[in-house]
Amino acid sequence: MLHPTTPTPTVSGFPPAASVPPPAVLLRDIAMVYDSEAEPFQALKAIDLTISAGTVQLVMGPAGAGKTTLLLIVAGLLTPTTGQVELLGQSLHQMSRSQLAQFRLQHVGIVFQDNNLLHTLTALENVEVALNLKGIHGHSCHRQARRLLESVGLGDKLNHLPRQLSGGQMQRVGVARALAGKPQLIIADEPTAALDSTNGRLVTDLLCNLAREEGCTVLIATHDERIMSFSDRIVYLEDGMLRV
Repeated sequence: MLHPTTPTPTVSGFPPAASVPPPAVLLRDIAMVYDSEAEPFQALKAIDLTISAGTVQLVMGPAGAGKTTLLLIVAGLLTPTTGQVELLGQSLHQMSRSQLAQFRLQHVGIVFQDNNLLHTLTALENVEVALNLKGIHGHSCHRQARRLLESVGLGDKLNHLPRQLSGGQMQRVGVARALAGKPQLIIADEPTAALDSTNGRLVTDLLCNLAREEGCTVLIATHDERIMSFSDRIVYLEDGMLRV
């Protein structure tokens, strides 16, 4: 008779192997060619990239290297010319446009380079809108938005409009909004580009630490070497090609 705590053996005599979670992001042979009146421009060439769940991945490279194109493809906002994209174990090319939009809404948070806030809404309302889109309303929505803004150090700026905030504060509202609804993947496009050294480091520290606390995977595209220390892994993109 087996002891209750003893793993049940399989036919081979060994207990079943623990299941391995799928990577958060899996890109296979991604290429992107933009049509133009002069001649086609190849922005990405044969990109293979695997990002493990719960890690912070940096994609570094100069302006024009293809970083934003890569992030748009990962977010499902741009369809690659060739190749396959899997997010959280799901193949994006098998989804309809509406399915993809719903998947992105529920599982992906985006931090934009220019923060992309709604300028007629307060900081609190900007985060509440993101929660509303995820089906969270009422008291729960207000409470979560307030908690997120407090977590990025803006508990005293809840009712401020974007024009009343500094660049660093607006970007922190963007971080809070991206974390709304606890997405599994955060994508950030040059989140420190418009910030000075102090604010850039603060925003990146908040983004990475809060995402780790929430169990998120983070993908950051940047040319800012100041934030290299925050990452678990760095790859370099230049002339549309990726190198480790």
